[in-house]
Amino acid sequence: MIKEIKKTLDSSEAATIAVFLVFKQKRAKSEEQPGLPKHTLVARRINTSTDLQEAFVEVANSIVEHALSKDLALQKYSVIAADDPKLYTYDASSTASPIFSELKTQITRGSDDNRIKKTDEIDKSIWAYCVSIVKKGKRLDFFRKTSGSHVSTRSNSYLPKKVWAYFNVADETLDVTKESCVTFDRAFDFVAVGDQILIMNKSQFESILMLEDEFRERTLNLFQKLEQKEVIDGLDILKARSETSVSAMKHLARLVDTPDLTDISPQRLKAMVRVAKALKHNLKVKKGKLLIENTADADLIIKYLEDDFVKSMQSDQIYEASVKVALNPQSRKRKKK
Repeated sequence: MIKEIKKTLDSSEAATIAVFLVFKQKRAKSEEQPGLPKHTLVARRINTSTDLQEAFVEVANSIVEHALSKDLALQKYSVIAADDPKLYTYDASSTASPIFSELKTQITRGSDDNRIKKTDEIDKSIWAYCVSIVKKGKRLDFFRKTSGSHVSTRSNSYLPKKVWAYFNVADETLDVTKESCVTFDRAFDFVAVGDQILIMNKSQFESILMLEDEFRERTLNLFQKLEQKEVIDGLDILKARSETSVSAMKHLARLVDTPDLTDISPQRLKAMVRVAKALKHNLKVKKGKLLIENTADADLIIKYLEDDFVKSMQSDQIYEASVKVALNPQSRKRKKK
């Protein structure tokens, strides 16, 4: 995918470039529906100079070239992943969340109806920005997350709350500016080609598209299944843990994709107890069910549900590993005795 993006950027054909500021806003009551996120993203196009457009293309080229030069591993997006540098691919057409679909429609349409006419319309609610580059009939949408420090508005006081300054080469003096301004980074977090997304910054990608809402929905589905199976006592503590810890919520959300790991059969429970005794873990079991009495119990059970304790075939060393790649997926399925 990244080579195709580079090929498009390197094309000698003239590019059409559009810049959008993306705002996060609460859905109108008339738009609220079961299953829809409470917030949505609104993309508003803003006029930009030729110099700025060329700078954006240069940044897009540089990050793609950097990724190619580093020969970064390309991996399918996963909620939980190792920290080593890599690129991720994400198929937005396979997700139930409408956030990206709604955003892509607005950017593709690029209507003048919602174009920003003056800087007074820009405030600290900017959520992200998108640089859309169209070449050879292909649209590359580069996204970057912003923060409050990216925007400064006029202030009645001498100094704005966040001090902004500029260097005027004419008088060689660094001076305070009271004008409204928006700053852009020399980086992008992900690029979308249709529904296919190449991710350079995983956490920012998740933040821009508000995937935490999707994770939360997935964990709720998981809890419903666990309640029906009646295999865990103290499930309310596990629910509370997912609400206070983003990490716990992500780990639980990932379990939805591996239903065999949440199938706590009597044989699986015996295996858990055997591992816990060997590792001297305080895994609590009562009347054939896993027991959660506190946060520590909840965190430990998440690890056991994920099958995080593995043994090396070379050294017999036991490791805790939340990120694993199954060489033989069928090996996870235990044989019935």
